[in-house]
Amino acid sequence: MNATKWTSAFVFCFALVTGNAFAANILTNPGFEDGALTPWVNSNDFCSGCTWSVSSAEAHGGTKSATVVGNRLLTQSFAAIATSSISEASLWLKAVPGISTIAAVNFSYSDATFEENVMTFSDT
Repeated sequence: MNATKWTSAFVFCFALVTGNAFAANILTNPGFEDGALTPWVNSNDFCSGCTWSVSSAEAHGGTKSATVVGNRLLTQSFAAIATSSISEASLWLKAVPGISTIAAVNFSYSDATFEENVMTFSDT
């Protein structure tokens, strides 16, 4: 993992936790429980007309979730934090049964570098 600072992340249902297991998540509206995407931003439209939405379908650990059909990036920027201060980065993703799904989690750093982690799912 890059030793500089994280400044944005790609996510479905995401936790970025500092310190011990009881510390606060540094993301805002990480589980979309506000009922809106804000402050998450739809970006990089790789398919015409694809957009993220928030609903109560497929919620995990709460009452809301974000959903997209197609290939569209969802990002959130936040104040830079030293990677040494982060104890956990986790996400929850549900793929469509029977359809191979590829998801990427990208971390952008304050030194203009980034790290991409690609996951492939063949089932939920």
